[in-house]
Amino acid sequence: MSNQHNFPNKKSQQGFTLIELLVVVSVLAAMAGIAAVAMDGYEQDAQEQLVQTEMKRIASAIYRFKEDTGYFPRDGIFSGDALFGADSGDEKTDYNKTENLEWLFVSPRVFDTNDDDKVDGSDAAPFERLAWDVNRSRGWNGPYLEPSSQNYVVNNVTVCGLSEANFDTGFDGKQSAGLTDAFERNTLGAESCAAVPYSGNWVRREFTGQAYRYFTAYKNDAVTDCLQSGNGCIALVSAGTDSALDTDLTDAVTNDIVHILRVNP
Repeated sequence: MSNQHNFPNKKSQQGFTLIELLVVVSVLAAMAGIAAVAMDGYEQDAQEQLVQTEMKRIASAIYRFKEDTGYFPRDGIFSGDALFGADSGDEKTDYNKTENLEWLFVSPRVFDTNDDDKVDGSDAAPFERLAWDVNRSRGWNGPYLEPSSQNYVVNNVTVCGLSEANFDTGFDGKQSAGLTDAFERNTLGAESCAAVPYSGNWVRREFTGQAYRYFTAYKNDAVTDCLQSGNGCIALVSAGTDSALDTDLTDAVTNDIVHILRVNP
């Protein structure tokens, strides 16, 4: 009898060694990381394109305001001083807020009706500044944006604590009509929130994007046409990916997205 043993041929063995498995896992992990970074980049690009589109839409509305009235909003006869007088007050403060775009939805009104640089009981009821004149085809002829697109940015911690049902009764704090951009949905701050129109009522939205800002004398050394050394620009500004407006406008670096409407002479 022959004593023969059949040993397996090493060349015919199937499977991976531990080292080979580790290499494969490492490669897959690296590819997943690259894909995640790429997806983040695509999402950010999409958000930026959406913001650019929205800013063009708002800019178009502002240009129509200018074409109809002869002035940019909050400029010339639509400045806070021209409408409210030299005295400061809550209504004038709200009107001058950079996030306030209310004049695209309702006609600006004169509160200092007797031109004494005071807004008090001696003033008559406010009237529209440059109401639409059908014969001349001149004046405020809005709304220039769909009213349903506006948000109310409310700066009052008590109001922010109200339930959604209470918002339809109105606001007892300072507020301004604005539009929130597509970047970073986050809280507006401890004493701020937003309200949006829903089924005919205003409802609370605690988390929202930062509001687009409108400046009549914007200066930023990161924007060639709006340098600190010049007269600034009329501009729309988005807070960008970090959802915060730049505070240092002299370092020639900005994350904000700036849409220039006019370079001031």
